Amino acid sequence: MKPSLSAAADALHTAEQAWAAGKPQRARPQLEQALDLLTRLRPSQDRDALLARTHLGLHQLSEQAGQQGRSERHLRWGVSYARTAGDGAVRTYAQEMWNRWQSHSRQ
Repeated sequence: MKPSLSAAADALHTAEQAWAAGKPQRARPQLEQALDLLTRLRPSQDRDALLARTHLGLHQLSEQAGQQGRSERHLRWGVSYARTAGDGAVRTYAQEMWNRWQSHSRQ
């Protein structure tokens, strides 16, 4: 598939719908596809916002699967992309996830 923001956004949307429907196993391949498409595109604020959401979704799935190292890596990437994206909602969401992770890792 040729990389494009719209194809990546569609894959991300499908993953978010699967997650909301309680089917996280269906979300992972869609998130992986979005990640693959987005990493092949030139940097932009829109791309970075989508990358942040994708990495944060992969963080949640990895955390749920008990893959702590992978989960932390995706969280760090998600927070980093959220900061460069300039999207206030994505940045706030990433910061909330970071704060929650920080409070759990200290326990």
